[in-house]
Amino acid sequence: MIVAGLSWWQSWLCVWIGYSVAAVFICLTGRIGATYHIGFPVVGRASFGVWGSLWPVFNRAAMACIWYGVQAWIGGTSSVHCMSYYVNTDALQALAYIS
Repeated sequence: MIVAGLSWWQSWLCVWIGYSVAAVFICLTGRIGATYHIGFPVVGRASFGVWGSLWPVFNRAAMACIWYGVQAWIGGTSSVHCMSYYVNTDALQALAYIS
């Protein structure tokens, strides 16, 4: 956003507005499960039917796989940076290149 011409505080404000909008929808969808003690697949079937609920379930599974990959990459990068203190940097770069 800063590259697009916004200042740092405008970017910060946009991020928090986006978080707030997302939080409203997350709380609204979570309220159903908390109130009636039912899980996500049951709510999906009630809303979209048996076959229509497959899309939200597959979408949720795909996003979980992607998010796990992102977290693993961030953790691996952090581990390489921490290990670079103890191990030769050239060896770590070769290891990072292989993986």
